[in-house]
Amino acid sequence: MLVLDPDRRITAAQALCHPYLALFHDDADEPTSELFFDPLEGRDNITMDEWKGNLSSFSK
Repeated sequence: MLVLDPDRRITAAQALCHPYLALFHDDADEPTSELFFDPLEGRDNITMDEWKGNLSSFSK
């Protein structure tokens, strides 16, 4: 269950179905969220000032 590689590890929803956590899991009381959108994905060649501006927008 503890896999560091995000491409190989199970999702949170899958983890909640694992027998180890079954005692603590209630389908009726488990909210789920949409997938995280990373606005910086694919932006490998941006300047330091652009990074700082993007990071400060996350903290507001």
